[in-house]
Amino acid sequence: MRIGSYEIPEVRFTSGACNDIKKIYDNVKSVDRQIHANDLALLLGYKTPTSGGFYRRINSLISYGLLEGRGKFRVTKNGEDILYPRDEDHRKLLLRESVLRVSLWNEFYKKFKRDLPENLWLEIKDLTGVSSAEAQSVEKEVRRWYLNDTEPIAGEDSLLTPPDKLRGGLGNDLAEDAPRNLNLQSLQTLRSNEIEEIPFAGKYAIKKPANEDIRKSWERLKRYMEIYLEDFSEESSKMAVDSGTSETSLE
Repeated sequence: MRIGSYEIPEVRFTSGACNDIKKIYDNVKSVDRQIHANDLALLLGYKTPTSGGFYRRINSLISYGLLEGRGKFRVTKNGEDILYPRDEDHRKLLLRESVLRVSLWNEFYKKFKRDLPENLWLEIKDLTGVSSAEAQSVEKEVRRWYLNDTEPIAGEDSLLTPPDKLRGGLGNDLAEDAPRNLNLQSLQTLRSNEIEEIPFAGKYAIKKPANEDIRKSWERLKRYMEIYLEDFSEESSKMAVDSGTSETSLE
């Protein structure tokens, strides 16, 4: 989807792009090997690379920095590293870099993290220069896509583990201000004062900022879940349609 000069991937990062890049890498086995567009189309279930669905998937992989090329494609080093990271911290860093390669997502994240404003269309209009009518028409979809794509990096600023903060990770003000003799237990206590976890129904829990009214947290959670479920239903429908189209084409 293009909004003004901003290009937004139409395939979601976790549920679509990561699965696609794994399928491609499992086929080529290396970042040094290229795969022709015709072979790539067949690998992803399309008869030819001229399919609109194929174009959207490849363009999305390129937008996230997982794939590169034209006519012939190769998995990027970033794409390989996401599949086989050195450790969990490395994986989180790579996920962040890939998602925030999408320019509009980067703008939103710098300003709002994942707490998007109610009238997001105003931000869309200001950033992209499109009309109010166009900004309002894409607002709902943009919100769903953004929250879906940034889910892997949700809470990274406040939920880093104590070792991350001591190493100078994101949000390292706490580590800088803490006394040198502050032990791990004390640091965990400070961290627990920032984030409150509320268990319910036995095996579920909600994490919220400790200083935020629980009613506000609950309303926000409900809104995000509605958006997530809408996006989940939409992705399932698209996958079913693409699958049916691919089978028909291959016949």
